[in-house]
Amino acid sequence: GRLDNYGVRHTVEITEGSAKGTKKDCLRFLFLRSGIIKETEWFLLLARDRDYRDADSHDSISKMVNGDFCALHGLITVVKKE
Repeated sequence: GRLDNYGVRHTVEITEGSAKGTKKDCLRFLFLRSGIIKETEWFLLLARDRDYRDADSHDSISKMVNGDFCALHGLITVVKKE
């Protein structure tokens, strides 16, 4: 499902954004990806609250998603400074 493709889609979107060549387009794609990560966090919380996933599974996936968001935020900061 959606989580199975999470890492691949994340990388593809960033690659596509950086290939556009302009800073504006790159940032647009990075911010789009940031929104998708936040959406994923929300769905993870919903799945946990409805007992679709156990707490341990939620915690490990949530840590991965949070780490991705922090890394992406750092990349956005670097691109803005260029």
